[in-house]
Amino acid sequence: MTTRLDPAAEFALRREVRDFIDRQVQDRGVVLSCDSWLSGFDPAFSRALGSRGWLGMTWPVEYGGGGRSERERWIVNEELLAAGAPVAAHWFADRQSGPAILKHGTEAQRRRFLPAICRGECFFAIGMSEPDSGSDLASVRTAAIRDGDGWILTGTKIWTSHAHRASLAIVLARTAAAVEGQRHAGLSQFLVDLAAPGITINPIRTLDGEHHFNEVVFDDVKLPDDDLLGAEGQGWSQVTAELAYERSGPERFLSTMPLLAAVVEKARGGPSSSELGSLLAEFSALRAMSAEVADALGRGDAPAAQAALVKDLGTRAESRVIDLARHLHPGETDLDAQDDLRRHVVRATLHAPGFTLRGGTNEILRGIVARSLVGERPAGSEISRTLRSICSANDVYEPSGVSSESKLRELHNRLVEDGWHRVGLAERCGGQGGDLQDAADVAAAMVGTPSALADVVLAAAPLIELAGLELPADAGLVVVAPPVEAKLLFDGPDALLSAAAERVPWASWATHLLVPVADGDDAALALVAIDDVEVTPGRNLAGEPRDAVRLSYAPVVVASVHLPLEHVLQLCEVHGALTRCIQMSAALERLVEACVSHTRTRVQFGRPLDRFQAVQQLLAELGGEAAAAGALTRRALIATAAGEPDAVDLVACAKVRTGSAAGTGARIAHQLHGAVGISQEHSLHRYTTALWSWRDEHGGETAWARRTAASVTAPDTPGVWPWLVGG
Repeated sequence: MTTRLDPAAEFALRREVRDFIDRQVQDRGVVLSCDSWLSGFDPAFSRALGSRGWLGMTWPVEYGGGGRSERERWIVNEELLAAGAPVAAHWFADRQSGPAILKHGTEAQRRRFLPAICRGECFFAIGMSEPDSGSDLASVRTAAIRDGDGWILTGTKIWTSHAHRASLAIVLARTAAAVEGQRHAGLSQFLVDLAAPGITINPIRTLDGEHHFNEVVFDDVKLPDDDLLGAEGQGWSQVTAELAYERSGPERFLSTMPLLAAVVEKARGGPSSSELGSLLAEFSALRAMSAEVADALGRGDAPAAQAALVKDLGTRAESRVIDLARHLHPGETDLDAQDDLRRHVVRATLHAPGFTLRGGTNEILRGIVARSLVGERPAGSEISRTLRSICSANDVYEPSGVSSESKLRELHNRLVEDGWHRVGLAERCGGQGGDLQDAADVAAAMVGTPSALADVVLAAAPLIELAGLELPADAGLVVVAPPVEAKLLFDGPDALLSAAAERVPWASWATHLLVPVADGDDAALALVAIDDVEVTPGRNLAGEPRDAVRLSYAPVVVASVHLPLEHVLQLCEVHGALTRCIQMSAALERLVEACVSHTRTRVQFGRPLDRFQAVQQLLAELGGEAAAAGALTRRALIATAAGEPDAVDLVACAKVRTGSAAGTGARIAHQLHGAVGISQEHSLHRYTTALWSWRDEHGGETAWARRTAASVTAPDTPGVWPWLVGG
């Protein structure tokens, strides 16, 4: 679960960075642009950041750092990147060279380089890639040969950003001959002074004519032994640790944020675009994923696969911004464009071909992700483990693959007897206690076994608590029934309700319905026993009950809610959407488990399916969809539990992103399973049919995407970036 700063502290830090950028623009004429972290080289801006303590923020104070949290550093960098501030001068030193020196360097190296980086006076380039090697870092030909008490460095590095301006480069070189089957062995890293004799730096100009890439040739460059970084022969493990910093940061999805901001500003007052809303949901997911990686790095973990996913999904989203700008605001664009939107379109378009290449091509990174999926999956919470164990021991499916209603009712009776239906509900309302996360764990654990528990503990329980309604002892499964028509009458002390509702989840299994109704100017929640309700059965694609209900002056227990009925009905829809997000996220994780297991054991053409590159690409895509849906759903759950102001917007984005992931994930799962997956006796349908149903319930992607677009373009919304961060 992601941690957060105190909201007031986070907002204050964001405001401080925004004010700093505004002053730099006004006082120094700093230019804000797309892809500024790669091409916006401004040493004075970097020094100004250093003077504020915003370089080396997480490093120890004794080395010039700020001793602050990884989350604070992430916030500062988010703000700089979203604005398009020129941070390229210090970027590589602050992002990965400094942490590498801090972790692997000698004490002398730390004291020599880290304080200078923190002041914005020492800039680094990265010497990894080589001609003809592409993303294959292990094919390093640059060599460092022992020469007395030093080394002789020979070879060529390419795509070395700002080597012509940087002070030093960290160079990966071969210090021992490659051994068959051990290509990663014998590599070491060196801290190389780029002004040293024998170094030639040749410019490589990009499509827009800019010079930030270089070819760096090392011709018998003499290096003292003190320039070795870390242990000889450990270069590969050191480099792979660096790559988690390189691939997971917000620069991997914010390169075109200035363009998106211009698109949104021009869209104010116009019709809501589902395309815009969908892209905003994607950025919300990427922010959640990147934050989780930042937290993992702060704990000392090395989340290489998660970082690769951020890079893969993020760089594709960056390019989608260009397409969105062209679709919403069509028109010709030329190199001399002056208005912000056209200027950003020009720069973003010319830089876009590199988005998915730098930091390792997306296709190569998907191979890393696919291999990581083979390992043991997270065990989950104690609630999840317990419930999954119960469901496993009480399988409700017949050999034909169809669930047995008698077995299912027997299982649910046991779960109700044990009180699982009241997890997360306050004790004052007759519940077991716990919080929204506990309820989410219950819902997630039951995925794969048809169950009303998710709708009870996640959708109904918050409304019961809102009204302070104490459930009677015989209230087993209580589900929400938002009515299409309702009339509440009072006959003395007794309340009677006439109402009708459509597609009520699990109404035919419920003991009681919870119906929001008007009570004067406010709303009320009416609790009615199912015996007083006429139920017409219906089913979704997964065979789960979605029933029509009708009440005719049925006796009800009424609890007033001092909110307008419209607001309460919106809460019903939001809690219902969050419920489906949690279920879909869990189902996607189950699909990952199923597909990994199947492709490891299914042999085709003499080898397991997961040895084929095409299969690895699909597995990685599935893993990415599950990761994005899960991260954003967790963020929405946290915001909802805390009552954060942007909770509804986050739920909306989560519903869009998980709905999209549901369709993509189900398609990939069936593709990977082949013909066996479309048979009813195979367990795959337990998840895919549910995903197809849940993505449309409580509003599909298009409806929530349009709502999201309307929210961000509303007159009182300060801009797309403040909207995204909840400021």
